[in-house]
Amino acid sequence: MKPAKWTPGGGVVLEPNAETACREQYRNVAVTAGPGAGKTELLAQRADFLLGTNSCPYPKRILAISFKVDAAANLGARVRERVPPDLAGRLDSQTFHAFAYRLIKRFQPVLTGPNQLDRGFTVGDHRITRTQITYDDFVPLATEILEQDPLILAGLRATYSHVFLDEFQDCTRNQYALVRQAFLGTNVTLTAVGDTKQRIMGWAGALEGIFLTFADEFNALPLNLYQNFRSQPRLRRMQNRMIAVMDPPGAVPEQSLAGDGGHIEILSATHQNEEAAHVTAWIQNLISSGISESEIAILFDKQPEAYGMALCHALDDAGVSYRNEQKLQDLAAEPLAKLLVAYYEILARARSASSYVRLSRGRLFDRSSEHELFSLRTAWDAHMQQAQARLRDNGDDLGDRRLLEELANGFLNFFGAPAIAALHPDYDSPERVTKVVGDVIDRVEELLADEDAAAEPLARFAAEQGVRIMSIHKSKGLEFEAVAVMAVECEMFWSNHDDERAAFFVAISRAKQRLLLTNSRTRQRPPKVPRWEVNRTPYQEFLNYAYEPNPRSSE
Repeated sequence: MKPAKWTPGGGVVLEPNAETACREQYRNVAVTAGPGAGKTELLAQRADFLLGTNSCPYPKRILAISFKVDAAANLGARVRERVPPDLAGRLDSQTFHAFAYRLIKRFQPVLTGPNQLDRGFTVGDHRITRTQITYDDFVPLATEILEQDPLILAGLRATYSHVFLDEFQDCTRNQYALVRQAFLGTNVTLTAVGDTKQRIMGWAGALEGIFLTFADEFNALPLNLYQNFRSQPRLRRMQNRMIAVMDPPGAVPEQSLAGDGGHIEILSATHQNEEAAHVTAWIQNLISSGISESEIAILFDKQPEAYGMALCHALDDAGVSYRNEQKLQDLAAEPLAKLLVAYYEILARARSASSYVRLSRGRLFDRSSEHELFSLRTAWDAHMQQAQARLRDNGDDLGDRRLLEELANGFLNFFGAPAIAALHPDYDSPERVTKVVGDVIDRVEELLADEDAAAEPLARFAAEQGVRIMSIHKSKGLEFEAVAVMAVECEMFWSNHDDERAAFFVAISRAKQRLLLTNSRTRQRPPKVPRWEVNRTPYQEFLNYAYEPNPRSSE
């Protein structure tokens, strides 16, 4: 297909700057976009353009690098939706750590001196000379490999004609050094996408002004996306008022966001228990109106376990289910964790159709021929019968850790390391697989500890059930029908003002329909929390963004 003939797939309508970014054939591009602007969709459409028009000519490939496992998986899935199967296989969607680890695993002999590694090196919590590295070592060691061996560097550049950098606002110095070493001054075309207004990774070393640095050093075309296709008009206008302060050129005329859709409420309570009672009633009203529990999020800037204690008690008393996403979110996003829990669910005879489909129709059963698939499914049925018999021999006690480990090992051995590694690039590392499996078993043990039957708690792990309670940081990249941002107080948002404003912007932009902002005059000190202010002050600047300007005020 000629580039001029290309149109966005899936019936998607792109705003002008997004289409410009998709169609760019020669220049590097730096795209900054607000929440809900469709950053993942943009990259998927760009992949469709590059592959469908042969702008990424065979056998060249596209490398997509994300910062989180779930983001890499989501981008890969979206590309498979938009790009024909024979072309989609030429995109490698990985995390920075997975990309770096593959370079180390394959070219480890290049490392010398203090960074020299034995072939059978492992990954752990501490660095051990020659035999073990940590996750933090991945990116610097991969950079060193590219610095030391020009042939490896040339091979990497010959493999990829285009590189996507997703959520680029979170790029650290080490990660940017790897990007520079790999692709600066080459014919490889880079597309960096992110939202500087969501740059809440400063504590992890995210570069200030990374898009300006990238645009300058890579001579990238800067483009901005402004449309928020997620939130209702009232919520978009609140976001726009914040953008006018944070990034004035990014704000749009208020009249372009007209409409009465959406609802914003502010609650000022005298005590945390009053606040908790109101938020619980708000949640119950949402559920009775047809909004599912999993589409409701409660966000705290910091310490959700401490600040959410009164709310959790109120939700328990009201019989409203909820999930502490601080512990669960990262693990639940792991592809292997989802499949292993589905396996446990089926063994527990939970009769979960969704679990059966998630497992039996997943990528573990991808085979090149119908005969191979039939043989695999026949062997799988026999394996399941043996595993269920083993569970019966144990008195149907799935909460036995030794049995959980035995079943998990049987699951991994049945499919084999290559099939498991195909689930995600991170799983090339046996240590990574072992860690994920161990984390799953820890969580399953915790869920089953106070339950007589395994089905319901396992469903809580695998399914998206319950109101989601989490920090603002954990909410980044997610969206919900309704969001409550609790403790909008100076004593909560106490660190760097610009960073806190950016965090608050992330929080309010998670909501699609309804937003609740709360504050309390007093908060009782929770146990074992040394730093705590009982008397509280509303963060008035943040709350003021919720108020619609009076049209007569300008007269």
